[in-house]
Amino acid sequence: MKALAQEAGARAFFPANIKEPAGVYGKIADELANQYLLGYTSTTPHLDGAYRRVAMRVDRPGARTRTRAGYFASQPPPVAHR
Repeated sequence: MKALAQEAGARAFFPANIKEPAGVYGKIADELANQYLLGYTSTTPHLDGAYRRVAMRVDRPGARTRTRAGYFASQPPPVAHR
């Protein structure tokens, strides 16, 4: 679960007892209230379906980022045969 969450740029929580989810809900609410969405356009225009890594850097002390490690580029549309 942790690896899957990291791949998606998320976090996984593993409460050890019945009282812990209340604290987890607060952490999730705080994160949702402090998210930013950034757009990106690749400088590689090839529609080849290749995997492309993504790196995010923030120049602000104490700031933390969580992003996907990368994405698969689009593939060209199929050619219609006549």
